[in-house]
Amino acid sequence: MDSATVIHGKFANNLFVPDEPPPSIRGRAELIVFPDREADPSISESAASAHISVFDLLGKAPVLRSGEEIDAQIESGRRAWDDE
Repeated sequence: MDSATVIHGKFANNLFVPDEPPPSIRGRAELIVFPDREADPSISESAASAHISVFDLLGKAPVLRSGEEIDAQIESGRRAWDDE
């Protein structure tokens, strides 16, 4: 199983500057940029708030369901697969 290393920093003008020296590793990399409206007011509000963690959503559903209700819905969906 692959493991990832997260390196925090700032990205501007196509340049990434890490907050601290990164470890000496090699591999594929993926850069995720969280828009900063304070630094650039031209960024739309929707672009700035595009990053939402699943943890921000926990407990905020309009109607909270019990585990039994969720299990029943999943089971109902699985039975529908057999009908196809």
